[in-house]
Amino acid sequence: MKKTIVVGIPDKYLQDLISTLENNPNCKNVLKKYTSFQFFNDYKIGEADIIFLDCSIPDRDILQIAKKIRELDNKPLIIGVSLKNNPIQRNQFKDKINKSDYIVKTEDYSSVINVIFNDSGAKTTEKNSTFEKNGLLSDKTILVIDDFENTLNIVQYSLEQAGFNVVTALSGREALRKIDAKLIPNVIITDLNMPKMDGFELIENIRKFEHLKNIPIFILTTEFSVAKKIRAKDLNITGWIQKPYDITEFIEIIKKAI
Repeated sequence: MKKTIVVGIPDKYLQDLISTLENNPNCKNVLKKYTSFQFFNDYKIGEADIIFLDCSIPDRDILQIAKKIRELDNKPLIIGVSLKNNPIQRNQFKDKINKSDYIVKTEDYSSVINVIFNDSGAKTTEKNSTFEKNGLLSDKTILVIDDFENTLNIVQYSLEQAGFNVVTALSGREALRKIDAKLIPNVIITDLNMPKMDGFELIENIRKFEHLKNIPIFILTTEFSVAKKIRAKDLNITGWIQKPYDITEFIEIIKKAI
């Protein structure tokens, strides 16, 4: 059971999040703090497992709030919630705040929360059971690479709910080790910005394997530039999926690739 605090004015999108949290059986309780001042005035170290921060909190920049929380308490997962997609802000969270993530209104709160609260395996959907029973997707393996574990878990959960077998790696080097160990995925999905070996370098190495020269590879990233899309085309990349993504559309894209 996890203790959760939501910081921010509860507009409709935050109220939807709060309702989803309160209905989750693994959520112990949800405390609501309307400003960062109220949060820091009341907070006791160890009080929360997860803290959701409204990115539109008026009294202070959300990144500064997250940094101050982390200085105060290294335990809780910190998650920014916003009405708008902001790749720069998301990257700042990922790079500067340990144990953090950034989700937006358009993403599926239920899926995200299921992963965060470690109950993704607690329920098997009727849809997933049908896939496994008929063997339609359960024999298809997706390799997913991302250096941020929470993002990796969310993507894994979404794919497994659709019936896929999912193998994950937290780095390009780990992914290559698994391929060297005779892993033959049907599709590869990789983040672009990763330390030591970025997504492009990983793909260059994957294409050196004779049996993987034509395997569908998707880049899943917040980034977008013409130069990077040109390089992706040169590497024979199947598709470029922009974060945040619609889960239903994301699954359909992967199905079509297979």
